[in-house]
Amino acid sequence: KAILGRFVDENPKIGDRVEITFENVIDQNLLIFKHA
Repeated sequence: KAILGRFVDENPKIGDRVEITFENVIDQNLLIFKHA
């Protein structure tokens, strides 16, 4: 998955945003830190 901010920017439709839950935000943040 793309980094959260990019995912939202590139997929502005509401249907695409439904996937972005609180848990997904945590997962993305952990991935960002691991790959930083």
